[in-house]
Amino acid sequence: MDGRYETVYPNYVQKEYFDFHHGRDNWKIFLEKYSHDALLLMPNTKIYSLMLKETSWKVVYSDEGSVLFVRKDYNNRKKQIIKENIIQYII
Repeated sequence: MDGRYETVYPNYVQKEYFDFHHGRDNWKIFLEKYSHDALLLMPNTKIYSLMLKETSWKVVYSDEGSVLFVRKDYNNRKKQIIKENIIQYII
């Protein structure tokens, strides 16, 4: 979510995002409801610790200021999206 969130996104999306971002009780709603393939997070935060426990995600890059998580099934999901787009184009 970018800096335009107050003017672009409905209030419920903002709430879901900030619940996720701060690792609140309902943090998984944002993760499961929207189709994320990658997440760029700050290390040593609550959401970072929660994501480390998620078995369907893996860390592919990290440094002192950021951690990049991707879905473990990213390549399969990418192939499926391409296939669906080709089929939709043909139809």
